[in-house]
Amino acid sequence: MDIGLTFALGTVTRIVPSLFGGYLADALGRKKILYTVSFLTAVNQLIFAFAPDYRYIYVAFALDSLFGGFRDPAFISIMADSTTPENRALSLALRQVVPSLFGIISPYTIGLVIDAKGLLPAMRLAYSFTFVMASVSSFLRYR
Repeated sequence: MDIGLTFALGTVTRIVPSLFGGYLADALGRKKILYTVSFLTAVNQLIFAFAPDYRYIYVAFALDSLFGGFRDPAFISIMADSTTPENRALSLALRQVVPSLFGIISPYTIGLVIDAKGLLPAMRLAYSFTFVMASVSSFLRYR
């Protein structure tokens, strides 16, 4: 029940920022919104990594949804602007498919780490790794 409630909270939290995020992307600039919110999303991974109890996970999940709501309209707009009409649909499809490919091996990999180190250390390691990778990605978006 807690997992379902957490995902429901994330979905509700994403609605308004998505609408407002589209406006901000047009008003302030897509790139600025994209890299700023990407940095915030990266830092949020540290809340997941070092959460002392489940309430912090709720906060981190809500923030992740909030930031995603602000970021996604800018991200999709930049992709649409930087692709030709002939390959736009394929480019947007690849945006959904390629990250999912990592989702194929991630559960197995983290399962091995959990078996070796235990649940809490493995999750902290995984979220710390995500923080590093998201920070690199954010910096590249900034450049």
